[in-house]
Amino acid sequence: MKTTFKLTVLLICMIISVMTYAQSEYSTNGIKNNRTVLESNESNEVKAEIVITDSETIKGYKNLEFKLSNGMSFTYEDGNYKAGYNNRSLDVKGKYSITSEVGTLSIAFNADDGSIWWVFRKK
Repeated sequence: MKTTFKLTVLLICMIISVMTYAQSEYSTNGIKNNRTVLESNESNEVKAEIVITDSETIKGYKNLEFKLSNGMSFTYEDGNYKAGYNNRSLDVKGKYSITSEVGTLSIAFNADDGSIWWVFRKK
């Protein structure tokens, strides 16, 4: 019984470690302040244009302009966020999930360091 418990805890810790590593590697992939970066989400053939800038009103914070090649967009500016599809506003659920007729964008942005994580799932 003790051996099974230790093995289960070890496996859970290994999984969490791998997930954290993969996410942090992807989050900082090629993103620089005040630069536009084209990033590919190969599984769904979608490219993202990402612009991260320093906040002019909140010292130490970053802002984000994020546009997908399929027409979806997400903007974070000084604590406020909005999303759209082909210039039409979309609701943001749970601060990171955006659904349109082409699919769902899940996005997380850390305004402290400018790291970003995103995935798009086609409908």
